[in-house]
Amino acid sequence: MDIVKYLVDNGININDINKKNNNALMIASQSGHYEIVKYLVDKGAILDEKDVDGWNALMFASLYGYINIVKFLVNKGMNVNDKDNNGWNALMIASQKGYKDIVKYLYEKGSNINEKNNNGQ
Repeated sequence: MDIVKYLVDNGININDINKKNNNALMIASQSGHYEIVKYLVDKGAILDEKDVDGWNALMFASLYGYINIVKFLVNKGMNVNDKDNNGWNALMIASQKGYKDIVKYLYEKGSNINEKNNNGQ
């Protein structure tokens, strides 16, 4: 966390992206770094940024089972029904991985449980 604060304090653009269009928020979300996720959002990280596959920070947190990050991002306004390039949303991703707590939470927050991906699944 100290290095992240140092970089931000010295002018790094927290919304810069890499070759896959991942920003710092996505990387922190998929790595389970809750405190860094909170810090980046407080510093103005773009919540709805998507990578080249259409994935966002909420989808990454759902993929790896980080319920605390999922809750934080949803409470900050991320769209629970947002889809990737293949039509998958965060609930579908969490369901495929067996994260019942995330599935339940996203459903309670309005995620469409009957949604289908681009393959009709």
